[in-house]
Amino acid sequence: MNYKNVRKILFLTANAGTGHTRAAEALKSCMEEQTSSCCCEVVNSYQYLNRIMGKLVEEGYINMIKIIPKVYGFLYDKKNKKNSIHNLKDWLNRSAAGNFKRMLDEKKPDLVVCTHAFPCGVMSEVKKQFNIPLKTVGVITDYVVSPFWIYQETDLYLIATPELQGGFITRGLTPDKIKVTGIPVDPLFAGEEDKNEIRRRLGLDANLPVILVMGGGLGLKPVSGIIPTLKKISIPAQAVLIFGKNDDMREKMDEEVAKLKDLKVKVKTLGYIENIHEYMKGADLLVTKPGGMTIAEALCAGLPMVLTNPIPGQETKNIRYLKNKGLVEKDYGEKELPDIIEKFLSDGEYRNGISRRARSIARGDSSPAACREIFNLLQ
Repeated sequence: MNYKNVRKILFLTANAGTGHTRAAEALKSCMEEQTSSCCCEVVNSYQYLNRIMGKLVEEGYINMIKIIPKVYGFLYDKKNKKNSIHNLKDWLNRSAAGNFKRMLDEKKPDLVVCTHAFPCGVMSEVKKQFNIPLKTVGVITDYVVSPFWIYQETDLYLIATPELQGGFITRGLTPDKIKVTGIPVDPLFAGEEDKNEIRRRLGLDANLPVILVMGGGLGLKPVSGIIPTLKKISIPAQAVLIFGKNDDMREKMDEEVAKLKDLKVKVKTLGYIENIHEYMKGADLLVTKPGGMTIAEALCAGLPMVLTNPIPGQETKNIRYLKNKGLVEKDYGEKELPDIIEKFLSDGEYRNGISRRARSIARGDSSPAACREIFNLLQ
């Protein structure tokens, strides 16, 4: 599709894991492929808080979900109740509005796309304070109706599934502001490829099943605590552990693996990688925390999932969505992981059935669909 007179699009994300940034990058890539007249830039919005506040917001979120996730879940659920913690959210938006206005004056975008709730809120405040008629889009990267996202000043919301539309309308959005596109995923995750060929390309054993273990871009559990599980697996297999940007944890894991004896599972550790789509397509099973972006990518790859260690809040609601679709039964505790992993590895018919079901609800066209809606709004 050829779009004309498309100018600068600014993507505002946040360093709260990597899913929000991956969504922005997928859209940026898609838009630049669609038209040569589109100039796109992805920006971490936290850098436009003042230095002290930015450090508190970014590190506070990370430490909360690492150390006291139940507190985060409590705040999330409180936020889902009318009039709760509004004052804190509004204060943060007002505090950042001036810096955002200066950033917009410098970058001069024609449209802003927010792949995280924080910049979506601040952009709403900027539009109110400074009376700026700048079009803004919110791209929601979970399978939930989240009030953290909802602002009347946002012109368009792109959401994951049709089932969510009613919830957003109930919270005050008009139907014309809501489009169902799916969570934007790089098209590289879609389509089937020969697993054995992919494994050879990645230096994996083509004759052993592959367990892919991920803890998000921050390298959180389950990847950090997977060794006790792998020690209990009796089926010969290989595990690829992705630690994202957590280099310290990866080093500790390498030391721990080197000390193990009689492990039935070969272990390979990786840090942050650009070709996660290849590992998903080459794997038989994904063990992960249920982040929305990771789920969307795995669905496109037709990769069965075992979900564990959800962050209370949006990730527990992501599990609920997958349960309703018959793709998972529950989130599994560490003691339950060996049995469910062995079930997937030993029962090819069960595994393949889940894989087919995943592909049937995946949105491999999510990024092009989202791009169309964004271009239509801009023009």
